[in-house]
Amino acid sequence: MRSVTNSVIAVLLFAACGDDVGPGGAPGSSSETSADGSASGTTTSEGADSSTSVASSTTELGTSTSTDGADSSGGTSGGEDTTYIALIRGTMSTQDLDEAKALHDAIAGEAMGPAMAAGDFGHDPLLGTTLLGTTENEFLALDRWTNLDGANAVYSDPAFLRAFGSFFARPPALDLFERQTTWAEYGEFDIADDDPEHVFVIVRGRIGAGRDARALHDRIVGGSSRAAMMAGDLAHLVYLGVDDPQEFFAIDIWGDSAGLEAFYGDPAFQAAVGMLFEAPPSVTVYRSTDWLGW
Repeated sequence: MRSVTNSVIAVLLFAACGDDVGPGGAPGSSSETSADGSASGTTTSEGADSSTSVASSTTELGTSTSTDGADSSGGTSGGEDTTYIALIRGTMSTQDLDEAKALHDAIAGEAMGPAMAAGDFGHDPLLGTTLLGTTENEFLALDRWTNLDGANAVYSDPAFLRAFGSFFARPPALDLFERQTTWAEYGEFDIADDDPEHVFVIVRGRIGAGRDARALHDRIVGGSSRAAMMAGDLAHLVYLGVDDPQEFFAIDIWGDSAGLEAFYGDPAFQAAVGMLFEAPPSVTVYRSTDWLGW
């Protein structure tokens, strides 16, 4: 399955979400913090980032992503062991966390069987912190997939959209990325399963034109990984955009947040990271939850 009709999806999402913005009224916008400590853009009530440094391939939930994107940055281009990750981000329809958890868990419980059968082998619901300018309690789901066809089928299913739409004040942003295991990484995503109290740092930006992205990235990781791990970083995982491999996305999983701000605020680290991107990347920080996941 390679595409779905956007107009049909838009109608379904509009019907599911309506004009309700939840008890708090129209959600505001907040700045995301770039790696150099400056605001790199604003996050809208739909969860879409208006900064030019953030992946421009962001779509609303329900828009299918092509499976034929060619990788021009040295990453993998698909294969038997290739995995993908979907980021679903947005403002919840209620800011009462007990209500939000109950609603999410009911929806996730119904969707879990079909999603896993379609290739979804990991669903991690996260909430925004106040670290590095992140919007507190903004919802982010990280879903890991064995194939894009399965992801497209689930995310375009009308029943799923109607159910999931009730969870958000507005249709959430959806992005799909491909894992790049040939780039320098350490740790594994499932390291967070050992202890529920983990912090996820999301770094997103567009790779600068003409740059040897993998070499630059691997040099940065080689020079900073020891300091990062000593500060509490347990894993660093790399992904590139499915539609546009110039769109970079990395997850760093921290055991706690004590050393996090000092590490990302280090001028030498910021200068090194800046060489990889055409503009300062966004850096957002989320916390793990006890909401239903797998």
